[in-house]
Amino acid sequence: MTNQGNIEKLHENLQAWRSHLLFVSDEMKFIEKLLHSYLFEPRTPKQFKRWEQFNIDFEKCTDLKDTLVQKIMENEKCLGGVLECASDKHDDHYSEKYEVLKTEILQFVETYQDLKTGIYNYAGLVLKKKKPLANV
Repeated sequence: MTNQGNIEKLHENLQAWRSHLLFVSDEMKFIEKLLHSYLFEPRTPKQFKRWEQFNIDFEKCTDLKDTLVQKIMENEKCLGGVLECASDKHDDHYSEKYEVLKTEILQFVETYQDLKTGIYNYAGLVLKKKKPLANV
């Protein structure tokens, strides 16, 4: 794995993942404001329960995203060690860590997309049910 081209590709992937997670961070700021806006005031127990679950899931997603960003930075540091170390054992250990991180990121992206879709669908339903006040 000490092939320079492979290491550059791994580094590019790590940077792309971090960039994507930074974009998600900005998106999450918007979603958090949306969740806590007056538009999301639950009017029924069912709506409240759903809203509450979105908040719980959103918080978990935020924590996981932050953890993944940290893991990406750790992987980038370890990648530098792979360049310096000629040991195949070190390469194999890094490869395993990288693959685990890759799986975690792919799972996060899927979970986040599902949560975001659910929140936006819920927002659409809530907004449809709230009729604008007639101008008198």
